[in-house]
Amino acid sequence: MKLLRAFHLSAVLALSALASPHPGHGEVKVLSGRLLAVEAERIQIDVFDREAFSHKRVWVILDAHTKIEAGKARRAAADLRPDQEVDCMAETEEGKDGAIDLRALRIRLKNAK
Repeated sequence: MKLLRAFHLSAVLALSALASPHPGHGEVKVLSGRLLAVEAERIQIDVFDREAFSHKRVWVILDAHTKIEAGKARRAAADLRPDQEVDCMAETEEGKDGAIDLRALRIRLKNAK
């Protein structure tokens, strides 16, 4: 179990280190959870909030710069399906209405074959 946690932590840190240049200058967040909804330009992820000790649903915007990976293979946004486990590196940015949005930089599908 400790080995699995160490591997997961190293994978998250590796995703953070591989962040490619992307528009915006916001804070980078790493979200890990299950896809609840997949739309053409955004996805909803069920993540566990450690501070509140509860699950929350987070919308993340997809764009042409978002990289989607399953293992070493590249995937398209059309390959995303509800109930898939994902790690998502996203950047915060100010939205059109002044609210804070999350824009996906990289999505890694877990347990992909």
